[in-house]
Amino acid sequence: MRTLKQYLKDCEMFKNITLFFDIETLQYNEKAGSQSPSEYKNVTYSVAVSWIENGIVEYEIFPNFKQMFDIIIECYGKKKKKPKVILNAHNTNKYDNHYLRKDITYYYPHVKVENFFLNTATTDE
Repeated sequence: MRTLKQYLKDCEMFKNITLFFDIETLQYNEKAGSQSPSEYKNVTYSVAVSWIENGIVEYEIFPNFKQMFDIIIECYGKKKKKPKVILNAHNTNKYDNHYLRKDITYYYPHVKVENFFLNTATTDE
């Protein structure tokens, strides 16, 4: 099985690269109990990144988003023509996006993060 770095180097000629990710978090300080849920702490435990090529799924697991992004930057950072890297999140119905944003703003403070809202609510008229 190839590493993400090997895959990205093999895909340099493509315009778009699609990666799938899922994170696992670790909750600690559970001694706080149900009376103090705000004292629970959660951190990114691992980031699984996968890609599909010729019907075969390959993957690599990283301890955080920074290590995954460092590989992407190492492969494409100095190139004039950079492929578009599309990240598809798996099962982000809870807080996965929060951890992605947190890691990006912590490890890459120069990156501008913008909020985009989809207004689907109706007004009471």
